[in-house]
Amino acid sequence: MEQAPGWALVALPVPRERLRTDARREVAHYVYRALYQPLDVETGQLPLPLRS
Repeated sequence: MEQAPGWALVALPVPRERLRTDARREVAHYVYRALYQPLDVETGQLPLPLRS
C-alpha cells in the first residue's frame, strides 16, 4: 500500500464523495495489479506452454 499513488491515499478520508470514489477506485486498481501481475514476467512477453 505504501507504493500506491499518494493522492489516492490522502483523498480516502476527504469529505467530497467524488474524490473519495476516485481514490477508492485508484487504490483498488493498485491492489489488483499488485496481486495479479506476475513478478518475474515482463508485461510484453508471451507465456509459452511447458513441454514434458
